[in-house]
Amino acid sequence: MVLHGSLVDDVYYLTSQDYDSMGTSSGQPGQYNNFSGSTAPSNYLPQFLSIKYPFAQEEDAIFITYKYYGGSSVGTVIKGNLYTFANGSWSPSISTLQFGFENGIWVPDNTIRYTLSNSDYEYIGNTLVSRSKFTDLVPTLIDYHDYDYNWTASQVTYSLGVFLEYLAPSAEDGQKYAITYLLYDNGLNELTETLIKQNGEWVKYVAP
Repeated sequence: MVLHGSLVDDVYYLTSQDYDSMGTSSGQPGQYNNFSGSTAPSNYLPQFLSIKYPFAQEEDAIFITYKYYGGSSVGTVIKGNLYTFANGSWSPSISTLQFGFENGIWVPDNTIRYTLSNSDYEYIGNTLVSRSKFTDLVPTLIDYHDYDYNWTASQVTYSLGVFLEYLAPSAEDGQKYAITYLLYDNGLNELTETLIKQNGEWVKYVAP
């Protein structure tokens, strides 16, 4: 089946009108034009597809992308799933993909989002305290559970890579982590940096 309308490289992207058609009341997709843990796409998309494509044939398949709110620490991301028409109804595949927008197109994105906890800051501080370049910097991590203005951008990146070696030692090349952390500089600021594993090492990810 080939869809027309909101297609990007054969992927159908739900529009605001699509979400609204599934209900605009509290707890329905059209309220905020997204799905969430309490508004599961699998509870709405099969019926949505049945209405939109009443003449679907056996084994027709459509890849649907949609907005998904993952909570305050994650925010709204783009996810997608393959829906197949079989035995008179639409069903999603077991796996759900997350997407990122790169070079003008939506592509699968394996980024894992993670927010540092107090114990994470302490782990980083205790791991780096014996390294001369960090000895004078780590007390803020251990005592206050944040970075401060004395840290350079490259030092923060390095420390997050050290943490990821501990958090995800078996991660494969190409895996990305978006880590949210606190930095004190004229007040407490929440920042996020994305790292990718390349050639066995964690480095700062720069989108193409």
